[in-house]
Amino acid sequence: MHLSITGARLVFDIRPRERRSGVAHLLSLSPLRRIVKDYYTVCDSYYAAIRTATPDRIEALDMAAAPSTTKAPRS
Repeated sequence: MHLSITGARLVFDIRPRERRSGVAHLLSLSPLRRIVKDYYTVCDSYYAAIRTATPDRIEALDMAAAPSTTKAPRS
């Protein structure tokens, strides 16, 4: 498998080693843009906190960034 980016698409090029042709799956990166932006925002906040914040503040950032393992009940 070979991964590449073409335009705004992630390309999964899947082929056997002994053959040059195979199947290419293209995945639009547009729906992931917000997730990646949010990820970088969290990382920037965390790295800034490591340099200057108290341990309590760093822990609060860790808790805010951690995915919730409980689901809210449905009405």
